[in-house]
Amino acid sequence: MDLIFGVRVVAGRADARGAALVACLGDVRARVVAAAHPALPVEVLVGLVQDGDEAVVRAAAANPSLPRDVMSRLPA
Repeated sequence: MDLIFGVRVVAGRADARGAALVACLGDVRARVVAAAHPALPVEVLVGLVQDGDEAVVRAAAANPSLPRDVMSRLPA
């Protein structure tokens, strides 16, 4: 298994840990999946709601771990 495929697999695993998900953010395709993962560290997740990639922003905004106060400040 190559490294790129590996990070994409990790990002999609329900049991993925925060540090592994942060590593997945370096891959364009895994980034969206990792942004939606509830185990992504909150401080990283909060930063992703201002990402330059709209798909990443939507995934982060929909993440159930996003703090309510941050969620309430997002545009509708």
